[in-house]
Amino acid sequence: MQEAIVLYVRALITYCLQNIAAQFKKVQNDVSLPEPIPFVVSGGTSKVAGFIDVFKDEFEKVRKGFPIEISKIRPAGNPLTAVAEGLLVLASEEHEDD
Repeated sequence: MQEAIVLYVRALITYCLQNIAAQFKKVQNDVSLPEPIPFVVSGGTSKVAGFIDVFKDEFEKVRKGFPIEISKIRPAGNPLTAVAEGLLVLASEEHEDD
C-alpha cells in the first residue's frame, strides 16, 4: 500500500511539473526573468514528511527541459494558506489600482 502511495505521489508531482512547464512555455516570449527564481511548494500534500525531497527528486528529472531556471526548491512558510494569502495580496493590489 505504501509503495502504491509513493508511486501515485510521484505521478502527481510529475503531472503538476509538466503543466507548470507548459504554462511558462506559453508566456516565455512575454516574460523575462533576469535570474533564477525559487520554487515554493505549498498545499496540504506538501506537509507530509519527505514530500519536499520527493518533489526535488522529480524536479531533477525535468530540470534540463524546464522553461525557466529554478534557484532552489523550498516549502512555503505555511503550506495550507500560502496560495490564499498570495491571492489576497494580488487582489488588494488590483483593487488599489482601480
